[in-house]
Amino acid sequence: MGAEAVLLVGRRPPPIGGVTIHVDRLCQSLQRLQVDHRTVDPRRDGLLRTAAALSRHGISHVHLSHPAAMFACVGWARLCGRVSVLTVHGDLGRFSGWRRALALAAVRLASVPLLLNDLSWQVARRLNPCARRLSAFIPEIDTPQLPDALAAALLAHTQRGATLVASNAFNLAYDGHGREIYGIFELIDWCRARAYLLVVSDPSGNYHRAAQAQLPAGQRAHVLFLCGPHSFGAVLARCTLFVRHTLTDGDSLSIHEALSMGKPVWATSVVPRPAGTLTYAALDEIDIDRNGAADYRAPEVVAELVRLYRTLGADQA
Repeated sequence: MGAEAVLLVGRRPPPIGGVTIHVDRLCQSLQRLQVDHRTVDPRRDGLLRTAAALSRHGISHVHLSHPAAMFACVGWARLCGRVSVLTVHGDLGRFSGWRRALALAAVRLASVPLLLNDLSWQVARRLNPCARRLSAFIPEIDTPQLPDALAAALLAHTQRGATLVASNAFNLAYDGHGREIYGIFELIDWCRARAYLLVVSDPSGNYHRAAQAQLPAGQRAHVLFLCGPHSFGAVLARCTLFVRHTLTDGDSLSIHEALSMGKPVWATSVVPRPAGTLTYAALDEIDIDRNGAADYRAPEVVAELVRLYRTLGADQA
């Protein structure tokens, strides 16, 4: 890879979300493998420091969600004669209008765009022949314990019933049509109708506040919101199954995490899902007694990325 470090452009937690968790685990994995790397966070470090870092490093790997930020970083790297890897964290189809135009332009300009699912990859490779399909799942190196207060709350919750459904949402968010992206309120109603317990990893706390404001106490008695930073793996360990009730998605880390633990996973069929995932169009199709996790094979994401970095570094030498 030569003397230059790989520059990772993106944010590490906090806040907790799919992208920040991926960047954090990638940094930890590269450190363990003694792969030289640096990080820059445009929000924390500012545009000037980010631009300077991109111009100094031969290889940058961009992990940003906003199409304008993606386009700016890979475009600047290209102007500086630098190599850029771009992971599109999410489905390309979720963008519309000017955001879609910028996202597609970023894919075209990146040296190697990485897409999380087949549909996005099919679009990307028509724009850039170097586009690759690669998951974003990197397992936790060590699964930390839940904070004491959350662990106690979850233990008490599990003792109230036999079936415990897990779900998560990094924030309360809506799509362009005003629909709830993570479908937690629909999931609350579905679990309540079947006397299932529900636990929602809600690091922002916004779902908890919304539920308190919108739902009577009786309608939320069966749901526990775990707010603040915590390990979702530690939550999954206590649950019966995981439900990913989303309107759109990339390559959900939570799905991989649950499958790697052997948990039944049910997810909306809005995008292709990993082998072992049971998909549905409507919640009523879920059968909690089915489990496809035996078909799952964890992707070797870090090994693939290190090979890519080394190949790109050798090409530059």
